[in-house]
Amino acid sequence: KLSNKSNFKLALSVPTGEYDEKDHNMSGTLKTLPYPMQLGSGTYDVTIGYSFHEVVDNWSYGVQLNSLTRFDYNSEGWKYGDKREISAWLAKPISNSFSISFGLDLEHQENISGKSLKRTTNTPTWNEYFHSHLRISSNIGVNFKLPNSKSRIGVQCGIPIYRDVNGPQMDPDFKCNFGFSSMM
Repeated sequence: KLSNKSNFKLALSVPTGEYDEKDHNMSGTLKTLPYPMQLGSGTYDVTIGYSFHEVVDNWSYGVQLNSLTRFDYNSEGWKYGDKREISAWLAKPISNSFSISFGLDLEHQENISGKSLKRTTNTPTWNEYFHSHLRISSNIGVNFKLPNSKSRIGVQCGIPIYRDVNGPQMDPDFKCNFGFSSMM
């Protein structure tokens, strides 16, 4: 038995989150927080993606590609860098309702372009050239197919196995994704 399917993705992100969040520093002065502490980007962003999934006998495998492009600069004079992601996985059913999966994720994030007009210190998190990275993580997951439906619930957890970063950055040590999907 052999089957496959492909999907294309086109998404638009609109600037709804704040990108000029402030907080009091240790001396009590209200200051704009550095780039990683901002909730939004202040820019319109487009994500283009492609995924391919194939089933061969009792195994399935797939790959997903996503490219996030940020257009223009926000009103503070900066924008986050573009991001590219590649995911690949292999899955095997262990019963009629459960399957397990193994996968790899690769993420490349570019540096920030421009410079915030509210930058007030030389801390590393304000340095525009300290935000790019390349990370690879390995994942294991479990999926449960709901009885008498075309829906499933899944959880996938992973750890980083490689990282190359510019400057000091928070190092992710563990991630989990929970999901629900249903075929119409």
